[in-house]
Amino acid sequence: MDLITINKYLNDDLSKSMKSGNTLRISTVRMIKNSLNNAEIAKRGNGELTEEDVLSVLSTMVKQ
Repeated sequence: MDLITINKYLNDDLSKSMKSGNTLRISTVRMIKNSLNNAEIAKRGNGELTEEDVLSVLSTMVKQ
């Protein structure tokens, strides 16, 4: 699964959550999107995020 697919999934999930009014899910999806965006910015110049990078970001978030 590449970053574009993950972003599309997160955007779809965010819009569904906003329509349903699930505030916990909205904030969680936004935090995931922001963390992935920060990791992508940190990696600028070295290509886009790989699947390993995405999994690393997600596993770090789980530990928090």
